[in-house]
Amino acid sequence: MIGLLGATAAAALALASLLPTEWVPRTGLGWEDEHFIVYFVTTIVLSLASRRPYVVGVALMMFAGVLEACQGLTPDRFPDLTSALSGVAGVISAASLVSFLIWARRRLPSRSYLRFYQQWLQSVPARKGGSSLMSCVRFPTL
Repeated sequence: MIGLLGATAAAALALASLLPTEWVPRTGLGWEDEHFIVYFVTTIVLSLASRRPYVVGVALMMFAGVLEACQGLTPDRFPDLTSALSGVAGVISAASLVSFLIWARRRLPSRSYLRFYQQWLQSVPARKGGSSLMSCVRFPTL
């Protein structure tokens, strides 16, 4: 389902780049910000669908360049390097964010760290009377 959403976003991006300007809705943020946001969101959706953010990033950076070059073929638009670079900045930002999130999900421990701390607290005496530190701390049930 998320792949279908990503393909729809890429198709909408192509249509918005090549349709006449009066047909394309604008947000009022400015075209540099709109390019950044649209490419950022499209990259996140496609990267989550494929789990390969760098591959998606390279493909979308080339896509941004090709779309800007194709705007020279339309009667009311012209290719602009600044808008292509705004799209590329959105792609790089989103691909970096998704790759970090994928890395963090793989590397950071899940709830297994609670078991480690429970075992450690049971081994550490809290008082000279013999009770453990575990009797003073409450953990959620696992």
